Amino acid sequence: INAEYMGEKPYCMRVLVTGGSGYLGQFLLQRLRKNATHSVVFTANKNVIQGNVPEQQWQMNLADPTSVAEVINKVGPVDVVVHTAAISSPAVCARDISSDRVNCCVELVDALRITSPDALFIFISTDMVCGAAGTPDPFACAPVNQYGTSKCNFEKIISANWPEHLILRPSNILGEPAPITGSRGKFLFWLEDQLRDSRAHPVPLFDDELRNFVDVANLVDVIEIAIERFSRARGRSLNQTPWLCSGRVFNAGGPAALSRMDLARLFCENVLAQPISSTIATAVPRSSVDLGFVSPLDLTMDSSALAQEFGITLTPVQQILRRVFCECNLL
Repeated sequence: INAEYMGEKPYCMRVLVTGGSGYLGQFLLQRLRKNATHSVVFTANKNVIQGNVPEQQWQMNLADPTSVAEVINKVGPVDVVVHTAAISSPAVCARDISSDRVNCCVELVDALRITSPDALFIFISTDMVCGAAGTPDPFACAPVNQYGTSKCNFEKIISANWPEHLILRPSNILGEPAPITGSRGKFLFWLEDQLRDSRAHPVPLFDDELRNFVDVANLVDVIEIAIERFSRARGRSLNQTPWLCSGRVFNAGGPAALSRMDLARLFCENVLAQPISSTIATAVPRSSVDLGFVSPLDLTMDSSALAQEFGITLTPVQQILRRVFCECNLL
């Protein structure tokens, strides 16, 4: 499908990114900003990005139906929606049922159906809609907590009501500090701080919780490719020239399922250039810890279909660590 579009110029697309001040949202804005073909607007809730940001930004509260309707009406027609905004903490979702209104915002779909019914809708879901590894249908929704349930419900709404859509189910996201705000508020940087100070007290880390940690650059690559394909297909008949070959829902994890202890071992080997030891980290079974919410131990996912569809190579964690901490000289 890439060869079919080679040599054609993409149409100028107006792209709306929700959650533009979030971690993935900032990387996406940074990438799209470099592409002079498309114009970008974005929304945020409380953390509206300050400073000289060329994109048009709007403050929108997904929990407030009036705010959603007013902002989407003011934004006007768009060609692509990338919906990254969410309350992504399972613990918060378990405590506050009102988070469902944010993670499954029906009003957003209703408002966009009025202004942009023909747009491509890219929804960033989560691996937690899948329940656990080993289920008969790896793409069936089988969530076991409130966070996964709210995301699953929104997947169903998009699948049933939005003809041109793409749903990505990422696992834990790894990458550099947020490019616009510089925030280091991700697990990877917590781990770095803990391992650097581990001489006094070894870091306790789960060794039985498996996740396919995914490179933020892989996710941005997929979204950018999807937008470019859609923009070229829009110049033809979408019915005659499909821009996706193998479905609308994709697992979006890294190439290997790892525990947090595995991640610490790889950090020591690839960044600190030393083997991990009991003086640096100690294994703790997550099954013995009450998180305050239900979370599967094993969320291993196969994302080979994503890699094949979009022609990307999923980045191994070792390579992510070397890029983030060695090439960027963060240590």
